[in-house]
Amino acid sequence: MAVTYNIAVSSKATRTFHDLPKKFLISHRQFDPTLPSSSIKILHHMLHNAKGYFLTVGGVNGGDEMSYGYIRVVIDVMKGTLDGPRKAELLKRTMDVCLDYEGKKAGETEVEVRINEIEEENVLRVIQGQ
Repeated sequence: MAVTYNIAVSSKATRTFHDLPKKFLISHRQFDPTLPSSSIKILHHMLHNAKGYFLTVGGVNGGDEMSYGYIRVVIDVMKGTLDGPRKAELLKRTMDVCLDYEGKKAGETEVEVRINEIEEENVLRVIQGQ
């Protein structure tokens, strides 16, 4: 089972840039120790104006993303690879990683986690060198 974590973090929710992806990697290895490390991909988007990614929140300080704590994680997995209990475990584990990352600021941060199940026929992947 290949898995891709798509993480978006607002400026206010950012603690240390490289810590969150590392925490997801460790957590997923515990969740599925049989999965080769090369099958886990983590895309980390920092929601900073200078980086080209934005977060606009209606009604919050005029939509200023710098003043709103927000973490969104979408986990892409192949459809049928997770049953109900495993899916619930992955959602909880992922939420726990986000809350741990936020620490004492967790109560000020909106965290959204979802699993996106991809149909196999909707994916075409080429791995360099193979």
